[in-house]
Amino acid sequence: MMVALAIAKFVMRLAEARPAEPDMKNAGDYQEIFRHPMFTEATPSEQQKIMLASARARYDDEMAYPWDLYFGRDLCEEL
Repeated sequence: MMVALAIAKFVMRLAEARPAEPDMKNAGDYQEIFRHPMFTEATPSEQQKIMLASARARYDDEMAYPWDLYFGRDLCEEL
């Protein structure tokens, strides 16, 4: 059993997977960017750009599929 475990660990190290470097194009798709050195080690102005890109991506995503569509009707009259 221990030999199989050692072999499995060895094989897993041969093909270690690493997360891809985040890009600004998809900044709003994931919140992990705020823990990545690209953000944590950035200057305040670079951090501001990343935060704005993330907010813009989230906003664009919401606008692409409006809330009304979840309910199957226009909610403007209700709101």
